[in-house]
Amino acid sequence: MYGVEPNDDMKEKAVEELSGFLRFYPVKGTEAGTTLEDHSADFVTTAQAFHWFDVPAFAKECRRILKPGGKVFLIWNVRDMNDQLNQEAYEIYRNYCPDFKGYSGGIQKDDERIRAFFDDRYQYIEFANPLYYSEETFISRSLSGSYSLKEGDARYQEYLKALRDLFAKYQKDGILTMGNHTAAYFGIL
Repeated sequence: MYGVEPNDDMKEKAVEELSGFLRFYPVKGTEAGTTLEDHSADFVTTAQAFHWFDVPAFAKECRRILKPGGKVFLIWNVRDMNDQLNQEAYEIYRNYCPDFKGYSGGIQKDDERIRAFFDDRYQYIEFANPLYYSEETFISRSLSGSYSLKEGDARYQEYLKALRDLFAKYQKDGILTMGNHTAAYFGIL
Protein backbone atom coordinates (compact mmCIF):
# COMPACT_ATOMS: atom_id res chain seq x y z
CA MET A 1 0.00 0.00 0.00
CA TYR A 2 1.33 3.40 -0.97
CA GLY A 3 0.26 6.32 1.20
CA VAL A 4 0.52 9.44 -0.95
CA GLU A 5 0.63 12.61 1.15
CA PRO A 6 1.82 16.14 0.32
CA ASN A 7 2.10 17.31 3.95
CA ASP A 8 5.28 16.22 5.75
CA ASP A 9 3.66 16.24 9.22
CA MET A 10 0.74 14.10 8.04
CA LYS A 11 3.12 11.74 6.22
CA GLU A 12 5.16 11.30 9.41
CA LYS A 13 1.97 10.63 11.39
CA ALA A 14 1.02 7.91 8.87
CA VAL A 15 4.49 6.36 9.23
CA GLU A 16 4.10 6.43 13.02
CA GLU A 17 0.60 4.92 12.96
CA LEU A 18 1.30 2.30 10.26
CA SER A 19 4.86 1.28 11.14
CA GLY A 20 3.72 -2.25 11.95
CA PHE A 21 2.61 -2.89 8.38
CA LEU A 22 5.64 -4.02 6.42
CA ARG A 23 4.07 -3.35 3.02
CA PHE A 24 3.12 0.26 3.72
CA TYR A 25 5.18 2.74 1.73
CA PRO A 26 4.84 6.47 2.38
CA VAL A 27 5.16 8.65 -0.72
CA LYS A 28 5.39 12.44 -0.96
CA GLY A 29 2.99 13.44 -3.70
CA THR A 30 -0.33 15.04 -4.55
CA GLU A 31 -3.62 14.05 -6.14
CA ALA A 32 -2.28 15.27 -9.48
CA GLY A 33 1.25 13.91 -9.08
CA THR A 34 1.47 10.72 -7.04
CA THR A 35 4.90 9.72 -8.43
CA LEU A 36 3.60 6.15 -8.74
CA GLU A 37 4.31 4.14 -11.90
CA ASP A 38 1.83 3.92 -14.77
CA HIS A 39 -0.80 1.19 -14.30
CA SER A 40 0.64 0.12 -10.94
CA ALA A 41 -2.44 0.36 -8.68
CA ASP A 42 -5.42 -1.94 -8.27
CA PHE A 43 -7.33 0.67 -6.24
CA VAL A 44 -7.09 4.34 -5.41
CA THR A 45 -8.66 5.36 -2.12
CA THR A 46 -9.01 8.81 -0.66
CA ALA A 47 -10.59 9.56 2.70
CA GLN A 48 -11.73 13.01 3.84
CA ALA A 49 -9.63 14.73 1.15
CA PHE A 50 -11.50 14.82 -2.17
CA HIS A 51 -12.91 18.31 -1.50
CA TRP A 52 -9.31 19.65 -1.59
CA PHE A 53 -8.51 18.13 -4.98
CA ASP A 54 -8.27 19.53 -8.47
CA VAL A 55 -10.87 17.00 -9.64
CA PRO A 56 -9.93 16.83 -13.38
CA ALA A 57 -6.23 16.50 -12.50
CA PHE A 58 -7.02 13.76 -9.94
CA ALA A 59 -9.11 11.86 -12.51
CA LYS A 60 -6.24 12.06 -15.01
CA GLU A 61 -3.74 10.80 -12.42
CA CYS A 62 -6.07 7.94 -11.41
CA ARG A 63 -6.40 6.85 -15.05
CA ARG A 64 -2.61 6.92 -15.36
CA ILE A 65 -1.80 4.85 -12.26
CA LEU A 66 -4.74 2.40 -12.22
CA LYS A 67 -4.48 -1.03 -13.80
CA PRO A 68 -7.26 -1.87 -16.28
CA GLY A 69 -10.46 -2.39 -14.30
CA GLY A 70 -9.00 -0.63 -11.24
CA LYS A 71 -11.46 1.18 -9.00
CA VAL A 72 -11.48 4.48 -7.16
CA PHE A 73 -13.01 4.81 -3.69
CA LEU A 74 -13.95 8.21 -2.24
CA ILE A 75 -14.65 7.83 1.47
CA TRP A 76 -15.92 10.20 4.16
CA ASN A 77 -16.92 10.06 7.76
CA VAL A 78 -20.14 12.07 7.81
CA ARG A 79 -21.50 13.42 11.06
CA ASP A 80 -25.04 12.38 11.86
CA MET A 81 -26.88 15.69 12.07
CA ASN A 82 -29.74 14.04 13.97
CA ASP A 83 -27.26 13.75 16.84
CA GLN A 84 -27.66 16.66 19.28
CA LEU A 85 -23.90 16.69 19.96
CA ASN A 86 -23.18 17.30 16.27
CA GLN A 87 -25.80 20.04 16.07
CA GLU A 88 -24.20 21.85 19.01
CA ALA A 89 -20.67 21.33 17.65
CA TYR A 90 -21.83 22.76 14.32
CA GLU A 91 -23.03 25.90 16.08
CA ILE A 92 -19.71 26.25 17.92
CA TYR A 93 -17.74 26.01 14.67
CA ARG A 94 -20.16 28.35 12.91
CA ASN A 95 -19.93 30.94 15.72
CA TYR A 96 -16.17 30.85 16.25
CA CYS A 97 -14.59 29.76 12.95
CA PRO A 98 -15.01 32.21 10.05
CA ASP A 99 -13.74 29.61 7.54
CA PHE A 100 -16.27 26.94 8.59
CA LYS A 101 -18.48 26.01 5.62
CA GLY A 102 -19.97 22.83 7.01
CA TYR A 103 -18.76 19.33 7.67
CA SER A 104 -16.99 17.17 5.05
CA GLY A 105 -15.61 20.19 3.25
CA GLY A 106 -19.11 21.09 2.14
CA ILE A 107 -19.43 17.88 0.07
CA GLN A 108 -23.05 16.76 -0.12
CA LYS A 109 -24.49 13.36 -1.06
CA ASP A 110 -24.16 12.89 -4.84
CA ASP A 111 -22.25 16.18 -5.02
CA GLU A 112 -21.67 17.56 -8.51
CA ARG A 113 -17.89 17.12 -8.10
CA ILE A 114 -18.36 13.42 -7.39
CA ARG A 115 -20.83 12.98 -10.24
CA ALA A 116 -18.44 14.71 -12.66
CA PHE A 117 -15.45 12.70 -11.41
CA PHE A 118 -17.19 9.38 -12.09
CA ASP A 119 -19.13 10.67 -15.10
CA ASP A 120 -22.31 9.68 -13.19
CA ARG A 121 -21.22 6.00 -13.08
CA TYR A 122 -20.60 5.05 -9.47
CA GLN A 123 -22.01 3.10 -6.58
CA TYR A 124 -22.73 4.47 -3.13
CA ILE A 125 -22.78 2.75 0.24
CA GLU A 126 -23.02 4.03 3.78
CA PHE A 127 -23.02 2.45 7.20
CA ALA A 128 -23.18 3.53 10.83
CA ASN A 129 -19.75 4.20 12.29
CA PRO A 130 -19.95 6.12 15.60
CA LEU A 131 -16.72 7.81 16.66
CA TYR A 132 -15.34 7.68 20.21
CA TYR A 133 -13.19 10.40 21.72
CA SER A 134 -11.43 11.16 24.96
CA GLU A 135 -11.36 14.85 25.83
CA GLU A 136 -7.83 15.12 24.43
CA THR A 137 -8.70 13.42 21.14
CA PHE A 138 -11.95 15.40 20.78
CA ILE A 139 -10.15 18.72 21.25
CA SER A 140 -7.30 17.61 18.98
CA ARG A 141 -9.76 16.51 16.27
CA SER A 142 -11.65 19.79 16.55
CA LEU A 143 -8.44 21.82 16.25
CA SER A 144 -7.25 19.80 13.24
CA GLY A 145 -10.05 21.08 11.01
CA SER A 146 -8.78 23.42 8.31
CA TYR A 147 -11.47 25.89 9.41
CA SER A 148 -10.52 25.77 13.09
CA LEU A 149 -9.16 28.69 15.04
CA LYS A 150 -5.49 28.34 15.91
CA GLU A 151 -3.60 29.38 19.02
CA GLY A 152 -3.11 33.14 18.92
CA ASP A 153 -6.36 33.79 17.00
CA ALA A 154 -8.91 36.12 18.52
CA ARG A 155 -11.43 34.19 20.65
CA TYR A 156 -9.24 31.04 20.63
CA GLN A 157 -9.52 30.56 24.42
CA GLU A 158 -13.29 31.10 24.27
CA TYR A 159 -13.48 28.52 21.47
CA LEU A 160 -11.48 25.98 23.49
CA LYS A 161 -13.75 26.49 26.49
CA ALA A 162 -16.86 25.95 24.33
CA LEU A 163 -15.37 22.69 23.00
CA ARG A 164 -14.41 21.50 26.50
CA ASP A 165 -17.88 22.37 27.80
CA LEU A 166 -19.44 20.43 24.93
CA PHE A 167 -17.27 17.41 25.74
CA ALA A 168 -18.24 17.62 29.43
CA LYS A 169 -21.92 17.83 28.57
CA TYR A 170 -21.98 14.67 26.40
CA GLN A 171 -19.18 12.47 27.71
CA LYS A 172 -19.90 9.32 29.65
CA ASP A 173 -17.13 7.84 31.77
CA GLY A 174 -14.62 10.08 29.98
CA ILE A 175 -15.65 8.98 26.47
CA LEU A 176 -17.65 11.03 23.98
CA THR A 177 -19.66 9.10 21.40
CA MET A 178 -20.27 11.08 18.22
CA GLY A 179 -23.00 10.04 15.82
CA ASN A 180 -21.39 9.34 12.47
CA HIS A 181 -21.72 7.24 9.38
CA THR A 182 -19.17 6.34 6.74
CA ALA A 183 -20.07 7.04 3.13
CA ALA A 184 -18.22 5.65 0.12
CA TYR A 185 -18.51 6.31 -3.59
CA PHE A 186 -16.74 3.88 -5.88
CA GLY A 187 -16.43 3.00 -9.51
CA ILE A 188 -14.21 2.56 -12.52
CA LEU A 189 -13.16 5.69 -14.39
